[in-house]
Parts: sequence; structure tokens; C-alpha cells
Amino acid sequence: MRPLLEATGIRKLYGRQHVLDGVSFVISEGAHIGLVGRNGAGKTTLLKILAGDDEADSGTVKLMPWTKLGVLRQHEILPDDVATLAYLSSTANRPEWDCAKLSARFGMKAKEMALPPASLSGGYQMRVKIVAMLLQNPTLLLLDEPMNYLDLPTLLLLESFLRDYPGSYVMT
Repeated sequence: MRPLLEATGIRKLYGRQHVLDGVSFVISEGAHIGLVGRNGAGKTTLLKILAGDDEADSGTVKLMPWTKLGVLRQHEILPDDVATLAYLSSTANRPEWDCAKLSARFGMKAKEMALPPASLSGGYQMRVKIVAMLLQNPTLLLLDEPMNYLDLPTLLLLESFLRDYPGSYVMT
């Protein structure tokens, strides 16, 4: 299996606190990885560094040329001036029917698709973020707390989707 991402010697400090200290690993095709740890252990920080949203104090992250990264950000702000279906279509550069098809797999109906994503409940906003990410056809998903705000039926849908997902993912 080919490597998708390689991290070497990642170090991140906040003041005197070493959040990440010499972290090294390789993520290969087909890897399904869960990061578990207490609050403040550095899980989100690591994902931000891998996604390029934050910089390590030292170390390197190498994304292989054949890797297409999909990132689910915990605190991403969604637009309030466009319908969800139009937002998904423009973000993914895909036809609306294609966006609606995948959205339906996550329990989103025409009612939600007609509203701006920012006006939806926290659970539906998370669904929009997941669908927007998946429409990009990533080979490696970075999922920062994807279960936040999801009800039980949607949690089960996400679990089923990830179980069958042919790509790789890292999830906190």
C-alpha cells in the first residue's frame, strides 16, 4: 500500500507546554485511524498541522502527490446567504442532483437543502460539512470530532459510511 502522508518529528508548544513532541508516523492507503486522548492532548492541533491550518514549531508533514485531502473542521463557519444545495454544488463544482444524492444518504431532505447552511441546526450543519468534504472525492479524510451535534440515526449513518469507506481517514 502506498503512503498518503508522512509526518516526521512534529513538535508544537503553547508557551511552556509541549502539546506535541517529536511525533512521527506514516498514513497509508486504507488506514482507518482513531485518535483518542483527554482534552488538550493535542488531537485537534495535530489535525490542524496535517491539514496545513497551523504550523508545527519543528518537523515536517509531507503529503504525497497522489493524495487528495478532505478536512472536516470542527469550527468552520458556513454561509448564510445561499441555499445549502447551491452551496454544495458550487463548493464541489458538481451538479445539484449529485450533491442532493449524497446529502440524502445523510438524511438531508429538500427542506434543509433550500435553507442557508448557517441557519440549520448544529447537527445539520455537521452533515453539510461532511457532504461538502466527501463531494471533493478525497483519498485521505481528516475528521475533527465528526460526531459533534449528530443525533443517533446520523451517527449510525456516519459509522456505516466510514466502515465501508475505501479511502483512509484519521478521526478524533
